[in-house]
Amino acid sequence: MIAFAFVSVPKLRANAAIFRDLCTILSAAETKITIGSETTTEDPAVGSIHQLNLTFSDLARKAVFKTKPGKENWRDEIPDAHKESTQWKASYLKWLAAAKADEQDTDLKVLKAVGAQNLKPHQKAYFGSELAKVAAQVSKIAEKLQELKTHERSRDAESAQKLLKTAAFGGGDKTRAGLTHIDMFTSGCASDQVACCKVDDGSGKPPITVAGVIICVCAHDGDLGTACINPQTVSTTWANPSTATATEWPKISAYCTANSGQEINVDSIDTALDRVLATARFDTNKQYIGAANGVACRSGSTNGFCTTYTAASATDTSKITAAPWVANVRKATRALRLSKQATENSKRLKA
Repeated sequence: MIAFAFVSVPKLRANAAIFRDLCTILSAAETKITIGSETTTEDPAVGSIHQLNLTFSDLARKAVFKTKPGKENWRDEIPDAHKESTQWKASYLKWLAAAKADEQDTDLKVLKAVGAQNLKPHQKAYFGSELAKVAAQVSKIAEKLQELKTHERSRDAESAQKLLKTAAFGGGDKTRAGLTHIDMFTSGCASDQVACCKVDDGSGKPPITVAGVIICVCAHDGDLGTACINPQTVSTTWANPSTATATEWPKISAYCTANSGQEINVDSIDTALDRVLATARFDTNKQYIGAANGVACRSGSTNGFCTTYTAASATDTSKITAAPWVANVRKATRALRLSKQATENSKRLKA
């Protein structure tokens, strides 16, 4: 981001590139996101391995799963001595299920399934020792999968769609239809374009949504209505945001179909946001996004189709990166990227 003075009057489609990138983010909020489930999907053979291991274990090992000797009397919670063990946390319920299955398997079905029902004592000893190694490895994998699950199925990953919708439209249950200035901006935005797009101190703040940014960089200012698009339906002046937003937004958003037909993925979302932020220009203690004329922004007479954020210098991006629409997009994409990596790592572990 560099500092320079704005001198040119914004022209036709001056913000077309920014509009396309903002629309990419908007489209992502409307695209169904599916996260992986490798960390919660278990091979059916795992249960049999644990049961076989219990079958060949000594009585002391089996007693760990009991509160007292006898049928049933199962210990449903991890024993106190192992409560802090990550391996026990990851595998105890599987071990307990195996112990229960072992007690109920009076017909030795699990042994018959692997042809081990008639093993001689020395064969049982060898088979049991080898099986214990396999079971230990399975438990280590389960422990690692439990760690990976914190990323694959994290709260942010599972709510990424809501985060992106909040960034785009102002709420996890919002869509582009029916949006008003209340959804796109803070309470400081009412009848004054400058308060909606430029003033970021006191009660006035820049837009909190991608939709709001689009309005600021695209909406008709009284002289020019084609800063982003050249619509078939003639736009009218966005003079009073409290009343004009509801009518002008549909005219603009109808053209917001960036990369239609292409897959929206994490990289495309981040790349689009990076490009938007890279256009920010510094002048007189503010970072400007969008075409500006001097330090004017949304003040009419083609004086700027932009939104601004207070900055101490050309390198100060603290206000921009803290803006809700930016922060929520970054939060969602980071979680989705970690989730995807966790899914891939889980597949490799289970291969």
